[in-house]
Amino acid sequence: MENQYDIKTAVMILIVALILSYGLVKLLSVALNTELPLAVVSSWSMEPTLHIGDLIIVRGVEPKVGDVVVYSRGKYIVHRVIAKSETTDGFTVITKGDANTYPDGRISYKQVKGKVVIIVPYVGVLKLLSEKFYYVFFALAFVVFLSTKIFF
Repeated sequence: MENQYDIKTAVMILIVALILSYGLVKLLSVALNTELPLAVVSSWSMEPTLHIGDLIIVRGVEPKVGDVVVYSRGKYIVHRVIAKSETTDGFTVITKGDANTYPDGRISYKQVKGKVVIIVPYVGVLKLLSEKFYYVFFALAFVVFLSTKIFF
């Protein structure tokens, strides 16, 4: 009976954690006026400003030249605005990674998710590792579960 209670407790903790994390992201989306309030840098293109694994907080505002923005082009990209122009539909920007030689091309305002307002160094490394080596995290969770059963 004790094992059954432990499994139910673990499942309930997992469900509550998932609900809270989902709620936090939704709350941040509303507070920061963007569909993508949190992101993790996954390439070298913004070195030395941003590093792989940096967690960035994004706010949905109209960017200015010099701002680091997140935009969508099939995937999310984090680059600096180097030029901006007004159109009848809003604005367009040209972006470029700080470490890149050439600009990305014109991006419409609909593609821009917001500008980077806070950088938390290397906190996102765990997310990147979990995406690439997900089986390691399952193994670690299993070891932690077993160790708590053995020691407690």
